[in-house]
Amino acid sequence: MAAKETLEVGSRWIIGNGRTVNFWRDRWLPSSDSFKVLSPQGHNTGLVKVAQLIDSNTGTWKTELIKEAFLPHEADCILSIPLSLQLPEDSRVWAWSKNGIYTVRSAYRVSLKLLKASTPRTSGDNSDKAKAAQFWKVLWKIDCPNKIKHFLWRACREILPTNYRLAVRKVSNNDRCGFCGECESSGHSL
Repeated sequence: MAAKETLEVGSRWIIGNGRTVNFWRDRWLPSSDSFKVLSPQGHNTGLVKVAQLIDSNTGTWKTELIKEAFLPHEADCILSIPLSLQLPEDSRVWAWSKNGIYTVRSAYRVSLKLLKASTPRTSGDNSDKAKAAQFWKVLWKIDCPNKIKHFLWRACREILPTNYRLAVRKVSNNDRCGFCGECESSGHSL
């Protein structure tokens, strides 16, 4: 999977003034799995930007228009989004972390979820081997610097020089994480 695809799937818009966000195409609904509007466009083909749903004079949502244009659960979701009176620029956040900040760990998890969703299910004795082969193929085709691919490969193979691995090889006596005190494996480090 390409890094760009992971970033697109993993990010969503936070509404400020709504001028940047296309509400039919972009990912911006906070309580949807896909973060996208699923309502049919119907006769509202002239509506495109979220800004058209905001009364710029009062800094509030145009409630009647929203209830008319969207399915009830999506209308409720939109109306629950708080707006600032200053109507700042729209901003992107990482949807898969609590604080909205991108981390390699959360991107790795999103990539794995997407890989699992796109990998066809096979049955039989060779299914694990086929899944592993498919995983490594996808990993090496990711559009990112080779050092990142190498890092991910080492993390998946559990051969990063973590405190745990160093202790197993008798290089260090301490296998604990310096931050939380738990055993520092590759998965823990990510």
